[in-house]
Amino acid sequence: MLVGEGLHASVENIYPELPDYVNALSSAGVECHSCDLDVTLEQLVGEPDFIKLLAACGIKQFSILALRKKGYFVRSRLTKAREQLDLLSKQLEKHDVKLILPVVGESLIPSPSAAFHLVRGLPPFAFGIRLDPGGELFEGFEAWDYTVALLMDYLTTVTIRDSILVRDPGAADANGKGWARRWSTVQDGMTDWTEMLRQLRNVEFSGSLELRPMLSTGSEAIKSEIDYLKALTDPAEPGK
Repeated sequence: MLVGEGLHASVENIYPELPDYVNALSSAGVECHSCDLDVTLEQLVGEPDFIKLLAACGIKQFSILALRKKGYFVRSRLTKAREQLDLLSKQLEKHDVKLILPVVGESLIPSPSAAFHLVRGLPPFAFGIRLDPGGELFEGFEAWDYTVALLMDYLTTVTIRDSILVRDPGAADANGKGWARRWSTVQDGMTDWTEMLRQLRNVEFSGSLELRPMLSTGSEAIKSEIDYLKALTDPAEPGK
């Protein structure tokens, strides 16, 4: 579920909106054990009851907003972020809840290596990493075999979306040679999902794959992306 402005529950009124929504789902026969919480790491540290409430609602893992880079103060920001994660560690362990940190371009952790540097030594049962292979083509790309082997038990979630390079010299975000990146469907994008999934199988990945369509809006278009992924994840599929 999603907790933020205009979503399933708001941060400002997370109580009682979160338990009310979770109870409504349960009454409909749907169990919810994860959520995206639109708060910063600083907000999470400053309001410890967030974690307590999530645990009371049966939430086992949650992600927060991407960690902010704040200009050139990268080293001091990494040090501060690690101190904040250390402060959260005992509370996460106490309530049996996992905090998932997203790898996102233009953030403090834009790559798997940066994420590992931040969480190294923290308990994997309390902290996880959410990868974004399609987004990493914009910033932070590292080879899949290196990525998966490096993160190992910290790797909790893989976001499934994709992008392509297009020649658009007049675009505001085009580089000096006129190339710009644009979102695409997973079947048309540049990410080698076959190789990525193979590396996940190699480490017996037991986390979640979360499809986040960037272009598809209608049910048929989304189904087409899902069918493409199903074909890749089918162990009976030849060559997979």
